[in-house]
Amino acid sequence: MGVRSIARPLDDGFRTADPDRRFLAFAVDRLLAGCLDAAAVLLAVRLLCSRGHLLAGVLTATAGALVVALAFAVLLGATGTTPGKALFRLRLVHTGTGEPIGVWPAVLRSIALGVAAAPFGFGLAVLAWTALTDGRGLRQGWHDHLVSSVLLDVRRVPVAVVTAPPVVPRVVNLTALSLTSTAQDPGSPS
Repeated sequence: MGVRSIARPLDDGFRTADPDRRFLAFAVDRLLAGCLDAAAVLLAVRLLCSRGHLLAGVLTATAGALVVALAFAVLLGATGTTPGKALFRLRLVHTGTGEPIGVWPAVLRSIALGVAAAPFGFGLAVLAWTALTDGRGLRQGWHDHLVSSVLLDVRRVPVAVVTAPPVVPRVVNLTALSLTSTAQDPGSPS
């Protein structure tokens, strides 16, 4: 497929995702991933830590969290969406092609988000701020610039339908017309 211009995904009737929908999609994804991570931790504690294999339990729980993060990144890279993004009808695409960004760029983007979340989530606030202050209006955060991605709202932009005002047939008042024509014609016999 040929390379399309940066504005092409927006020309296809889509607009960049609003910050509130973007945040809600992120929150749903984090909630779902957190539940899956918690399940991995509970299994590791129950099956390994409770039997005296503390290191194996910690490594298993960590591996479970990494597998969940990798699964979300693969899903995002291959389809352009995750469960949260699908719920809010958002899609992550490459700015040049309008297609999903691919698995490796999605993994890199997820690593950037993970590193940003590490210092008590303050880095996520910085990424959100960079998206809000994007001068081009694409709402790209630093993690989006890193992999040339843009998050789109895939609900179609409503097209304004212009309707002509209804045609009202003119009513001719013959009495008023005859009085008006008589009053204007001074040469007519009265």
